[in-house]
Amino acid sequence: MVRIITDTAGSMSVAEGAALGITVLPLTISLEHATYLDTVEITCNDFVKYLRSGKLATSSQPAPGLVAEAFENASAENPIVYVAAGDGLSGTYASACAVRSTMDNLEHIHVFDSRTVCGPEAAMARMAKRMADGGASVSEILAALEDASTTHKSYLIPQDLDYLKRGGRLTPAAAKVVGILGLLPTITQTPDMKRLEKAFIARGFAKVVEKCIEGFQRMGVDESYNITITHADNKLQALQARDKLRDAFPKCEYIISELPCALANQGGPMCVAIQACKR
Repeated sequence: MVRIITDTAGSMSVAEGAALGITVLPLTISLEHATYLDTVEITCNDFVKYLRSGKLATSSQPAPGLVAEAFENASAENPIVYVAAGDGLSGTYASACAVRSTMDNLEHIHVFDSRTVCGPEAAMARMAKRMADGGASVSEILAALEDASTTHKSYLIPQDLDYLKRGGRLTPAAAKVVGILGLLPTITQTPDMKRLEKAFIARGFAKVVEKCIEGFQRMGVDESYNITITHADNKLQALQARDKLRDAFPKCEYIISELPCALANQGGPMCVAIQACKR
């Protein structure tokens, strides 16, 4: 049977994956002089507390040794499909491909570029697992993943504009003006899915959610979609967003969870991600 692997950039913890029969590889999170395994040795809430102390953090892809260990038992009878964080958004995909190239059993290892992170990446991994459990072949799973990877949309809503300034996505002058006016810049993926860019600016969180709804309506979101809402210690607004989205898309499946630490590091404390992906 096909074995499914993913990573914590998809907002699925190692423990959650184990319960589903999915191997989840933890990204590494570096705080000062210590390095932690995402969701194993540090949670999003712990990470947000660290960020609020004014300190800087970095994140990187799963350790190559962990990836090689996960790949080593792949065989013709038990091939592997790794649903990886999007190339360009993370170094995870390129790193996994590099590890695969060193393996003697590489023909049985398939690294898939999800072209996304967070909720849709986890949704693709869950879909791949359901298909594998149903006896689907590698080619069937990869074809379904390819379709899903072209039918998703993401919005990241930072609350602390300092994090956009650090990332170069908002100039200090623009951040000052936006902050005074109470506006929230919202980030989305570029058309090639490899980078992030400004989607729009709106006054207040409720208006931002309305604009996200408009974007989902334009792309034809219906009952065949999951809508995931992930947050960095901001469950109240995540629930508010879900309620407004549910009014517009009552038949979608909704999932609320914590942001991966790597995404919280980009968006900062209190940021919320709203994403839609076909099931």
